[in-house]
Amino acid sequence: NNGLQLKALPNPYRIPDTPYSLDFDAPGPDLPPRNVFACIFTVRMDMIAYMRKYGGAGTFETREWPCELESMGFSIEVNAVLLGARFLTWHDAYEVLNAFSTKLSSDGYHGLWATIMLTQGGKVFGRAHIGPPPPNKQEVSESPTQAGIAAVNPPKPAAASGLVQRALEGEDEDGDDEDDEKPGADLKSGSQPTGGKKKKKRNNKKKKSKVAAGQQTTPPTVALANLFHHQRYPDGEIVEYATSSNDNLRRTTAEELRHLSVLDNMDDDFLNDYRKAAEAHRQVRRHVQTIAKPGVSMSQLAQEIEDGVRALVDHQGLEKGDALKAGMGFPTGLCLNNVAAHWTPNPGAKEVILQYDDVLKVDFGVHVNGRIVDSAFTVAFNPAYDNLLAAVKAATNTGLKEAGIDARMDHISSTIQEVMESHEVSLRGRTIPVKAVRNITGHNILRYRIHGDKQVPFVKTQTSQRMEEGDVFAIETFGSTGKGHARDDVGVYGYGRNEHASAAGLHHASAKSLLKTIDENFGPLVFSRRYLERIPGVKNYHLGMRSLVANNLIDTYGPLVDVPGSYVAQFEH
Repeated sequence: NNGLQLKALPNPYRIPDTPYSLDFDAPGPDLPPRNVFACIFTVRMDMIAYMRKYGGAGTFETREWPCELESMGFSIEVNAVLLGARFLTWHDAYEVLNAFSTKLSSDGYHGLWATIMLTQGGKVFGRAHIGPPPPNKQEVSESPTQAGIAAVNPPKPAAASGLVQRALEGEDEDGDDEDDEKPGADLKSGSQPTGGKKKKKRNNKKKKSKVAAGQQTTPPTVALANLFHHQRYPDGEIVEYATSSNDNLRRTTAEELRHLSVLDNMDDDFLNDYRKAAEAHRQVRRHVQTIAKPGVSMSQLAQEIEDGVRALVDHQGLEKGDALKAGMGFPTGLCLNNVAAHWTPNPGAKEVILQYDDVLKVDFGVHVNGRIVDSAFTVAFNPAYDNLLAAVKAATNTGLKEAGIDARMDHISSTIQEVMESHEVSLRGRTIPVKAVRNITGHNILRYRIHGDKQVPFVKTQTSQRMEEGDVFAIETFGSTGKGHARDDVGVYGYGRNEHASAAGLHHASAKSLLKTIDENFGPLVFSRRYLERIPGVKNYHLGMRSLVANNLIDTYGPLVDVPGSYVAQFEH
């Protein structure tokens, strides 16, 4: 390889009618295209036979499909991976090979060694390698029992198992002596083969064994730390509990299964996605705090937030499905004074300008692969509101300190309320106690869903809910100088897809087209008119949206306000 590596397909080839795409790394010298195509064809025929025997829809764990032909070898190893609600099937694997071989025959393939990978969303679900043939195996007579075992469990190549036989002294890793005649040597040097036989020279000088990096020897002598550099060791075999028709005798309860499903979601990308979203939110938040000054318009603030988030996560959301990869987690909230939550500037509406005596709440979310970071803060320029902001910030920090595994919501809520309502605000010569807003709560966050099924109130509440391992929470509090109760106001903050409603009764073509656009670009994410109207081709959608709302396919969300003349502050992490 000499350290060289080539990404052959910067834009992976999409496999028709499957969720997979192909890309491959290609190091090494040229190989004849006909060899590559012939090996793929051989493996494909083997897979067809296997599908006919066991069914094309059957799932599989791990199987290698070896092929040796002339100067190269081919194998494909595909692992059983839960993909959404189903496993990878034999049919999927066959489609990958079929599409790749078709591409070879149409576009040509210039003989590079290759690794073919099944990928989706940046994750590798399986890979196929085209490269030099595996080492020659010594032929050993097998007993009938051994033959049966081998038929059920085909042997793994050394590259797949991580095990390499230690080279004998005086031999290379392929078992040949160093100075034996090597096929293809004359071709590499550019000379033509002669008709006579070349006399072999044998070198009896002993040679140290060579083992490729990252592979174990036999007997095993390489330290595991050198094989598993990041301490990521393979899982052992997991055996389920014996089940019974009597639910009372089941050893794996529904509660355990629910807990395990939560932990399965916390894969290697879980924290990385959240940290990326959090860093994007942190940098945009700092920028907004420098420009949120009297005289700035709400539409300009919203545009700065949204442009900054999309730039940092590198997803503009203009192509189909791009906004589902990363971007805004929900509509940008810019709420003034007595507006507690859920107000955003809409296109065509009257411009709102920030004033010196305003109390502005900035609430926006960033998601990466559906993992949403939700955080909010309040800015005020008149020092008269300092105590209001201090009360709400102290309450939110108290909630963060009280949160944790097995923390009870009733305890957290009463503690938050006690801290918040210990503060007072002096406004226009009156001393006003800060009240916790009763009908807004913190909440857990699910993937692609900003509000889950758990609530974190900040007034004393009787509830049996508690925090559990794997939960993700947004701890937020609202303090008000008014009644401490938010009511619905006129206007539209955002829209959200009702996934439980059926589109069977939808007749308007414009509504059907709009629903398809929403599903493709937002899915379960709540979105605003600003987000929708920036998608290419979306215009004159209001009639279609009214039809979707009337058929309960789309839910609408409006502003939440306290009494006029009051002031509400919010902090959230």
